[in-house]
Formats: sequence, structure tokens, C-alpha cells
Amino acid sequence: MNMVYLQMKTIIIGIDAATFKLIGAWLDRGELPNLKSLIEGGASGVLESSLPPLSPVAWPTFFTGVNPGKHGIFDFVVPQGNDNPSAIKFNNLSDCRVEPFWAHLNKKGIRTGIINLPMTFPPDKLKGFMVAGLGSPGTDSDFVYPYELKGEFLKALDGKYLIEIDNDLSATPSVYRAQLIEMVKIRKKAALFLLKKTAIDLFTIVFTATDRAQHGLWKCLDSNAPEFKPGFEDAILDVYREVDKAIGEILEAVPSVEHIIVMSDHGMDAVYRSVDINRWLELNGYLRFKDMSLVSNLKGQMNRVYMGVKRRLFKKGAALLRSSQYIDWKNTKAYHLGSWGNIYINTKGRFPWGIVDYGKDYDDIREGIICGLKALVDPLNGALVVKDVLKREDIYKGELVSRAPDLLVLWQNNYTSVKSIVERFTKKENSSIDGGVFKPPRGISADHTMDGIFVIKSPLVLSATKGLNANILDICPTLYYMLGLEIPTHLDGTVITKAFKRDTLEQRPIKYSGGGKTCSFRGESAPYTEENAQLVAEKLKDLGYL
Repeated sequence: MNMVYLQMKTIIIGIDAATFKLIGAWLDRGELPNLKSLIEGGASGVLESSLPPLSPVAWPTFFTGVNPGKHGIFDFVVPQGNDNPSAIKFNNLSDCRVEPFWAHLNKKGIRTGIINLPMTFPPDKLKGFMVAGLGSPGTDSDFVYPYELKGEFLKALDGKYLIEIDNDLSATPSVYRAQLIEMVKIRKKAALFLLKKTAIDLFTIVFTATDRAQHGLWKCLDSNAPEFKPGFEDAILDVYREVDKAIGEILEAVPSVEHIIVMSDHGMDAVYRSVDINRWLELNGYLRFKDMSLVSNLKGQMNRVYMGVKRRLFKKGAALLRSSQYIDWKNTKAYHLGSWGNIYINTKGRFPWGIVDYGKDYDDIREGIICGLKALVDPLNGALVVKDVLKREDIYKGELVSRAPDLLVLWQNNYTSVKSIVERFTKKENSSIDGGVFKPPRGISADHTMDGIFVIKSPLVLSATKGLNANILDICPTLYYMLGLEIPTHLDGTVITKAFKRDTLEQRPIKYSGGGKTCSFRGESAPYTEENAQLVAEKLKDLGYL
């Protein structure tokens, strides 16, 4: 056994989108023995996700311990807000405005290693190592820190490291499953290599294959799915089995580990119908699109500008980056943008062609949208499709609330939102009974829910304690407490005290420090280059997020 391993005391394992709704029966049947062993030996329960329950929001909420109103990331994309009203920008780590846990731990002398944590590109210059995850443009980019480690890292993996799989949601279940399993194996191999290579005290790894499997393969186990594909009922379980096997091998390689946290960023459930919010806004007078004849002209203009970009990138990347050019901004009061139910009011001062004044006009528009969407009924079954529509000030707090979408739609089970404005122009469904508001879920057969999971195993924690409830905000302060550190008072979460032994809480009372002042992370943004933004857009579209 390599002696470097003996320095390891803490491991955080992310299983993206894991939910007891799906894995509960598998655990009971003994299908996931390593995860089951951790649950039996520790404290576990449901972990409530961020609002919205979306990876680019949830993972930063976890690694900062603060709500999006402080860390500043509300989706994959955000309106650029410059002279071009149609410009959007993809968020990355440099847009996070609050100190992440690894920076805090580094200041305490705790070296950290991180693999595949979403929203960590460009990788931070931490004490340890970081291999950036979702949001990285690809392995040709500087996605590994220290930068000089990249060559040796890729060589150790025979140049086959996968940040994301190459196939999109249109792949056959067998092909999709096979590549997801390969991605898990590569991730495990990367972990074992780096743990031998670099001395660290805390290690974090995230397996995103489970999320991708559920998005794309839920239709294989759900006979109610619009595109039900029998014969692959165990496809998602096969991916989980591989993750469970990887967890076992990693823990076996680190026998000295004391504290283990397993968590997911959100849950997942079947989705049968998508709601085109922009079409609904259009039908209700809040949004106006440009004349359809302009679309072909716009495509020609874009093609001339991006002659050097591959046609595939143009179709998937550049078109997405400029899809909001279809909007007639001078006659639009509100629009939807992003991978969830985010609605922006086209306000003066915030947007270059804003037409809505803050005050009564703003309030009336928001109330009208809230009432209208909450009354929206699916004509197929008469069901209400919107669980709630929330105002940003009611769910976020902090200096960056003004950057948030003005409204957030929460969906009833089995519904989600159409992700792209482009789809409004490529699907001729506006003559249907619902005016084109409802559509098939376009590739994905499951989407995110609020109920994730957490498991904590430690000498400080109760064993075989199930059914607890916590929030994703609580993981960061709980981690600090386990490591014997004071809790920064700017954190929004709290220590999950019900997970700990009474003696632990009595002998190690929770202590706080910092006076409530938020620890800023980065002063200046480091946006993607134009080409990298297109690469990110392409991959997010392949995964069903855009």
C-alpha cells in the first residue's frame, strides 16, 4: 500500500441525481453492497436540493455552503446584459462569488484533491489537485490543475479520460449504457492514480454517469414513458452497480479514511411532457418573436461569421448561443431562458432594450404570469402542471439576488420545461389544441427533483440512523464540524446535528467565526472563449440541458 494513502482522512463521494425513489429497492435487494454498508454504518436521509434543482446551481451551493443569492450562479446560462440584448453567457467557476470549501480548508492547512466536481472549470489553483468536471470544454483545455500534471494524468489513462460521454441522448440504450459504464471505470482509474500521485488530506469525486443514465434510460424501466423501450430494464442499475464497485475500490485503497460523505445534488423522476414557457408567454401577450422570415436571414449571417467553425458546432453551439435573437425585444415583457423554469422580466436598466419599469408595471406582470402559469392545465389529462411560481426575493438572499431570474417555475411530477428557444422555430406544433405549449420531453425521459440523498459515516456519527432530512446547504458546515473547524457565520446551512452522537455534540460544541462577512472568491470573471462556449453549448445540448 502506498504510504501517501495514509494521509487521507476524509472522502466526499458525489453520486449525481441519486434518489431513494430509485435506489431504495436496489439497496434492499443487496444490489449496491458498498453503498448499503455505508448506510448501515452511518447516518442517512433525504437531501433537499437547491432552487432550482439543477447541477450548475446545486453543486456550487454544496461547495460554498451558501444560497445562489450569494454565490451568484442560477443556471448554466445567464443573459449577458451588454449592448446586445440577445447575448447569453455560460457560467463557470469564475462566476462563483463565495469561497468554496477547498479554499477554506487550504487556509487551514488541509490539502484537497477534487475530480469531476461540476462547475469547477477553470480549475482553481488549490493546494492539491483539481480535475474539472461538467462545464469543461474538453480534454484539450486546461481542465487539470496543477497544469503540468495534465500530460502525465492523460498518459496514465491512455489518453481516454472522459469528462462526458461522446454519445448524445439519441444513442441506443445499449450503446449509451456501455459508454456510461466506461466513463465510471475511467473516473475510478483517475482517482486511484491521483491518490497515489499527490499527498492530500481530503478527496472529493463526483460520478455523473448516474445522472446521465437516468435522463436517458428511465424510459427503459417505465412502461408509462412516451418512448418506452423494454428489454433494458436494468440499464440504469448496471451503471449504479459500476459506481458502487468504484466506491468500494476507492475506499479499499484508503484504509485510513475516517470521515465519509456520500451525496447527490438532486433527485430524478420520470418526465412525460415538456412545457414551452416561451410559447405560453407569447400566447399570453408577454413575449413577441420576430417575423419568421428573419430566421433564414439570421442563419445566413451566423454562417458567414463562423465560417471557420465546424458545421456540427454551428448547428448545436453557435445557434444556441444566439437563439434569443429570435425575440422582438422592443415588444417583449418577459421571457424564459435556461435549463429550468427561469423567467426574466425585460426591465429597464437591467437589459439594454428593457421596456418594463420597476414598480407597479413590474409587479403586475409578475403577478399575471404567476396566476396564469399556476392555472395552466394539460389538455391531455386536465392536470395542473405547475406546482408553484416563486419570486426571486422569496427564495434567495444576498448581494446577488438582483442577478437572479425574476421568477422560478416549479413543476408538478412528470413535467419539465422546453429548454431551447430554437425549438420554437424547428417544431411546427403551434396549430395543435394547446397552441404548441405542450411537447414531448425531447430526448430525456426523466428530469430533476428536489429529493437527493446523503450518507455520513464517521466515528463521530450515529450508525444505522436512517430517515433524516437535510438541505444541500448543510453539507459544507457539517464537513467543517467533522474536521474540528469553526463554522464561518456567512454559511446559510447548519450542521446536521441529528446525525451525530450525543457525546460528540457535548464534547465538541459547534463553534462559529467570521462575524457574518461573506468570504469573496474571485474578483474578475474569466469567461469562456467563443469556441469553448460553443463546445460547452454542444455538450449540454447532447445531454438534454439545452
